[in-house]
Amino acid sequence: MTPAIVWEFAQSFCVLFFITFVFSRLGIVKKHLTVKPTHIREKVILALLFGALGCVGSVIGIEFHGSLINTRVIGVAVGGLIGGPLVGISCGVIAGVHRILFVKAGMATAIICGLSMVAEGAFAGFISRYSHRFEKLWPLATLTVVACELFRKLMLLAFIRPFDFAVLLVENMTFPMIVINSLGVALFITFIENVAREQEEVKARQSEIVLAMVERISTSFRQGLIGEHLKNVVKTIEENTDFTHILITGASSPIISNLSPEAHSSLSFSVKELRRRANAKSACFDFADGGIRFVAAPLLDDTEVSGFLLLGKAQAPGVYDWKLAGGLGKLFSSQLTMGNLEYRSNLLKDAEIKVLQSQVNPHFLFNTLTVINSLCRTDPGKARSVIDHLAEFYRKNLRINSRFVPLRDEIEHIEAYLEIIKARYASKIDIRYDIDRELDCYLPPLSLQPLVENSIKHGLLPKKEGGVISIRAKREPEKNAVKIEVEDDGKGFDLSGPASGDSNYIGLNNVRKRLFNCFGEDLTWEIDTKPDEGTRVTIVIPALSNA
Repeated sequence: MTPAIVWEFAQSFCVLFFITFVFSRLGIVKKHLTVKPTHIREKVILALLFGALGCVGSVIGIEFHGSLINTRVIGVAVGGLIGGPLVGISCGVIAGVHRILFVKAGMATAIICGLSMVAEGAFAGFISRYSHRFEKLWPLATLTVVACELFRKLMLLAFIRPFDFAVLLVENMTFPMIVINSLGVALFITFIENVAREQEEVKARQSEIVLAMVERISTSFRQGLIGEHLKNVVKTIEENTDFTHILITGASSPIISNLSPEAHSSLSFSVKELRRRANAKSACFDFADGGIRFVAAPLLDDTEVSGFLLLGKAQAPGVYDWKLAGGLGKLFSSQLTMGNLEYRSNLLKDAEIKVLQSQVNPHFLFNTLTVINSLCRTDPGKARSVIDHLAEFYRKNLRINSRFVPLRDEIEHIEAYLEIIKARYASKIDIRYDIDRELDCYLPPLSLQPLVENSIKHGLLPKKEGGVISIRAKREPEKNAVKIEVEDDGKGFDLSGPASGDSNYIGLNNVRKRLFNCFGEDLTWEIDTKPDEGTRVTIVIPALSNA
């Protein structure tokens, strides 16, 4: 090989290195280094990308005695290895047609080399089935390129005439093309793998920092926006981020920050103005003050803006800064709401309330808060919905000073309870209502919720596939009564089996006793159940017109 050809090789390699850098920034390429594409759209994109890379390999190729020393096989082979047979064949077709029709240099071997690209793409796609056995892809890619180059040279020997000319081409082109393409594909794959790995490591470090912060400060806001506990929040954010200015404000003024009095006095922002912007724009927003760029995350107590988390530094906030501020703002808002919910629940002092609440599994509240805590990170909107239902559930619990409550209140109480349950077991529980909403009926508070809880806990949840719970209520005019049914298709039980003191049936017994104390002989109470077939509890009570 002449020095001129070596120099042209070097130039081609620089172009290839630049293309490798561009490909390393493409998410679809990094993703499918380890995961094969399944959607046709992804396969089409990969075929076009790597088919184009094959075309570029022909364009930057070096003409040699009527043939072309090129890097076309890199795009075709990598496309097949990443995308599978369909992508490999498509890349081969694109690069092959381009070689035959649009590359004027090296026309003596254009047709043979163009057709061989299709076979080489199919071969690379077939080899991709074994890529999962390799910790790194570049050794397999290198061997695939070597095999493709040898196959193409055999094609030249078989079809190019005169035979002496074919031998000349093979003797002079085989070694340099194997070397440059093997080295090129190894660098191409290694570079992309390293970039992808480094980005994943950065994400992992960022996630580790965020999780460490959440672990240390997640419960601080349950105590509200007043108190020394907020110093821990500011300190933790300062230690784990590059923000230089961290402030937490209340409804009207800053509460705590990491700033010195001098630095604090240099800021001129108004909390009133921040509240105005928050009302107009519910998401995070930025502003500049005293040479510092701030990201402001509203802190919501239910739906009201009760303060702000302000994170600032000299540089303009990046994507990570926005996401961090938004995530912390949503987390703290959820904690504020849960803190208020806990505060309200601690106000339950009445003895009758405590007795009735003892019928509810004591783990219910803690399990629900755990679900909310998880949803705060994954689905804040759903977390807020669950908090609303939990608040409604306990609000109904508080309204039991009266001896009787309307049936519609009891149904709303059940609906709030079931929405919370669905957040935990959405795939296992199907809820069906058949209720006459016009019923003017009264019954003791918290009469139906224990029945629904019993159906879910002892009927549906023990079944792997879950089941259906049906709640029905209708008037029986001939008796001037209302018939209420709670039915499930769960595990059922043997009526003669459970002992009278079995905790599984305390809720049912308590409901029956309370209803009997209120309605006496006018009460009809029936339980129809069979093991593995389900349970139906039927209550018939007088249609009282007032409490």
